[in-house]
Amino acid sequence: METDVDPIAPVSHLAIVMDGNGRWAQQRNLPRQEGHAAGVETVRRAVRFIADAGIDCLTLFSFRPKTGVGHQVK
Repeated sequence: METDVDPIAPVSHLAIVMDGNGRWAQQRNLPRQEGHAAGVETVRRAVRFIADAGIDCLTLFSFRPKTGVGHQVK
């Protein structure tokens, strides 16, 4: 990933809503768990990109539709 962040308007906080990993797997006839594993790898890549871009704060939000419980990590 490239880090072409405009230095005139720097980003200091980025939020990511993690959703759709299970559906992604189902569309590919894979177990939902494989979709979640792919989501973990995507988050790892995003975290490295965000760190390289010099963004100070990252918020990750995940939601479990079966329980309606959201989890937020800052």
